[in-house]
Amino acid sequence: MPGFNLLTNTDWQILNIIHEKGEVDRSLLMKEAGVSLATVSASINHLLGNKDDLKTAFITKKEMPKKEPKAGPAPILYSVIPNIGYFLGISVGLSNTRLALIDFDFQVVDLKSNCDEEFCFKTGTNMSAVVNDVRKLLLTLRAQRPEIAQKLLGIGFACEGAVDCVNKVARYSPAMPFLKELTIQEILGPSEMNFIENNNLSLAMDNVPNCIATAELLVGNLSKSDSKNDTIDQDDHENKNYRARNEKHIVCLNIGTDISVSLILDGKIYRGTSNYSGCIEHFFVDVDYNELKTIPGFCFKDTDPYHQVGFLIANSIGKIDNENTLQDLTKDELDRIYAYSGTIIGKSLSYIVNLLNPELIVLTGHNADAFYDRFYPQIRESIGERTWRYGLEKLRFEKTLLSSNSAAIGAAINAYFELVSSLNN
Repeated sequence: MPGFNLLTNTDWQILNIIHEKGEVDRSLLMKEAGVSLATVSASINHLLGNKDDLKTAFITKKEMPKKEPKAGPAPILYSVIPNIGYFLGISVGLSNTRLALIDFDFQVVDLKSNCDEEFCFKTGTNMSAVVNDVRKLLLTLRAQRPEIAQKLLGIGFACEGAVDCVNKVARYSPAMPFLKELTIQEILGPSEMNFIENNNLSLAMDNVPNCIATAELLVGNLSKSDSKNDTIDQDDHENKNYRARNEKHIVCLNIGTDISVSLILDGKIYRGTSNYSGCIEHFFVDVDYNELKTIPGFCFKDTDPYHQVGFLIANSIGKIDNENTLQDLTKDELDRIYAYSGTIIGKSLSYIVNLLNPELIVLTGHNADAFYDRFYPQIRESIGERTWRYGLEKLRFEKTLLSSNSAAIGAAINAYFELVSSLNN
């Protein structure tokens, strides 16, 4: 990573403040960093780079107009140059392995317009298939977007199940047994590891729900929209101009191939004491299995273990959204699926709401749209019946503004933080 290794700890501190705040002046940098004006000025001069070589610059400056003619010098605002570097995220999910890319300002880079669906594969059923898919994704990026691949600074992975994010090991996944004790080096393979080590790329790993929560926390809002409603500004949505959320206590309910929950408490991903996983998978309570077996659309077997309920409900939601799958069901039968699924999920969420009193529940995953449109009323009613009313006064529900790539986006963000951590040590 040419140039980045030349930054001092103070340079990195100033750069991170500018990155977090957007556009800042020197006085705010002094306040946030807790250093003198001389120190801030020295770092800014270093980050602005050589005037004759823009490749050495990390930030840019903009002189603002004076408010009054006789005022002092015009204020100058500093902002990060987004394309100084990129971070790659790869999500190894139950159904698909996806790639997402963010620039240095956490803006999501649109790859589909150039390469259509080449950055998404069906997840393989064994270790060698996953390694091959990851290699294909990286080779495709280098071939299609060499200007980005040359500025790649880090790679993050999102894996199913219990993940040790400190040691970067996928410990165990009930749904994907071959991920057991799988290191990030094994996922990448020898040739990719040689490339990564030669180019000093940072590496990160976390589980899928926590990566989704990271993406929601840091790029889940639209920067141009301060609305607290569920409506979305379509122009902003298409521009993907995402920015950080204001909320600090968030529950992310992921409706994909399975159902899982991740927690954001006081602006941080909750991981517990083990650092293996901060997500709650298969968290359903008081399930009446005899009733479940009588509902059309649920392919339930006597041998299915308790934790399969989330898989059944999530897949039923996906099937309902597929016109060719449940087309033979009557309206009454579909209503039973809506009512049952919404009630069970709402009942389970009520435990989290009562304990944590979150500000926001975000519905994520590739089934989020179908889930929100059809199940939200039952969930809200079910939570309301089991939650102290003060816990619901400021609780909001939102559909994610991110795509199905949200886990990969979160993994890319983790690669950024891994880089910052390594350069600050």
